[in-house]
Amino acid sequence: PRASTPPPVIGLAEMAAGEWETLSGDTSFQGLKIHLDGKFECEHGRLSGMITTVSAADRKISLKRKKRDNHEYIFELDEDGLRMVGQCTKSSASWVLTKATGPSTGT
Repeated sequence: PRASTPPPVIGLAEMAAGEWETLSGDTSFQGLKIHLDGKFECEHGRLSGMITTVSAADRKISLKRKKRDNHEYIFELDEDGLRMVGQCTKSSASWVLTKATGPSTGT
């Protein structure tokens, strides 16, 4: 029998790419857009930064702001990539976000 080719592995940045809506939590991530290149922005560009992988196995990503305070937010993506739950590493603030649209190519 012929060996089948496994499906391509989708990276967490690709899984997270798109526009997100806040389901619960404050307005910090209102208008969140994650681009395929790992950059993110929200609040109409007033907040921006980069995402990095914390744990591929646990689908955890870090959203780290470029601002002086360098706050970091750890989010865990659901298996289907349509919802993520996160918390600020410096406070007890937490969020639940749901995906509104697919990936954006960025600017």
